[in-house]
Amino acid sequence: MIGLSSFRILKRYSFPHSISDHCPSVVKLGLQGIKKNCPFKIFNFLTDRSDSLPLVERCWQEQVYGTIQYKLCSKFRNLKKALKAPNKYKVGYLTIKSIEAKAALYECQCLFDLQPLDSNLRIREKELISCYTSTLKAEEDLLRQK
Repeated sequence: MIGLSSFRILKRYSFPHSISDHCPSVVKLGLQGIKKNCPFKIFNFLTDRSDSLPLVERCWQEQVYGTIQYKLCSKFRNLKKALKAPNKYKVGYLTIKSIEAKAALYECQCLFDLQPLDSNLRIREKELISCYTSTLKAEEDLLRQK
């Protein structure tokens, strides 16, 4: 008969039975240290960039050798890294960016009120509105997914 001592990763801890006729034991299988990978999950706003589709195509065309499951998991892992790379340091500052964009837009609109015929200010205002709305959308998408 094979006992628990023949399996090196198994550990058994016994506790006193006190007034019971049973002896409680805990068996540890040694599998707690194994890290389970999280599923493929990314924020939707990472795919809203204009270069995301060519990036996906490029990552999907990479050659990976192994089983079908390994190939699929590797391609997803590489795709996730590639999508997150440009935004690695930008995501944490979305709130600050939206506040700065709003302040710049407000300043431009104040100048435009003083000089309503200046076409350069009108163009600049359009650019700042576009920048402000895109940062607000990215911030909203991030907050919805957290």
